[in-house]
Amino acid sequence: MPDESYKTELWNRSGEHRRVYEGSQILMILKLNEKILIESINPLSTYARFDQVIWEPSGSAYVHERPGWVEPDRGSRWVTEFINLDGRETEERLVDGRFVTLPKGIPFRVGVNLNDPYILAAQVRIERVREKIKSEKFPGYFSYEEKLRDVIVERGEMELKILSKLLVSDVIGESKQ
Repeated sequence: MPDESYKTELWNRSGEHRRVYEGSQILMILKLNEKILIESINPLSTYARFDQVIWEPSGSAYVHERPGWVEPDRGSRWVTEFINLDGRETEERLVDGRFVTLPKGIPFRVGVNLNDPYILAAQVRIERVREKIKSEKFPGYFSYEEKLRDVIVERGEMELKILSKLLVSDVIGESKQ
């Protein structure tokens, strides 16, 4: 038996059945207004960090972080939080050479290494944006196209200073080889 387990209350108030994911696998399907208690023994699991997750009728998810939560080691000193706000039911991103599945509305933290493009991001939000496009057929008219975009929230100033030193020393070390 593990030393610690993580109980999370899941409540589907969304008005439709809700698939609950762990990684790319469906963990369960919550019926309308169903409330269930799940338990994880792995602190790295999707829901271990939260003591409550509620899917609202608006489609958004309310998550409540467990009081006293201590972030587990994610295999790297640097962690980036991803949140799929407006994407499909799940979105995938290539992070540090592996695909990470991001269930809609659930913040998910991933360890990143210095060579990963997401290293400078404290958070990545997948958001739907409307882009204005000029009409080529009808001058003076515009149309709008909706696209998903990764909105990057940079790390704080101190973290960026530390990272810049590490990245420069890494590049200098490679050039000497």
